[in-house]
Amino acid sequence: CGRKALSMEEAVCYSCDIVTGLAFLHSQGIVHLDLKPANILIAEHGACKIGDFGCSQRLEEGLSPCHHVCQQGGTYT
Repeated sequence: CGRKALSMEEAVCYSCDIVTGLAFLHSQGIVHLDLKPANILIAEHGACKIGDFGCSQRLEEGLSPCHHVCQQGGTYT
């Protein structure tokens, strides 16, 4: 498919970008629910972005993330 493997440095940088993005989403009460390689975008300048928020949900006030996500069922439990 013409793609080269990521170097360890690239993998760590991308992982940090993803974790930072998820931490921000969670701080805003949002869960993505469909995080997978196809939903990770690499910008021209090399930053890693999370995309496709079609399955994401906002947590209700007062509910723990586990309680809310576990109610979704399927592969998200």
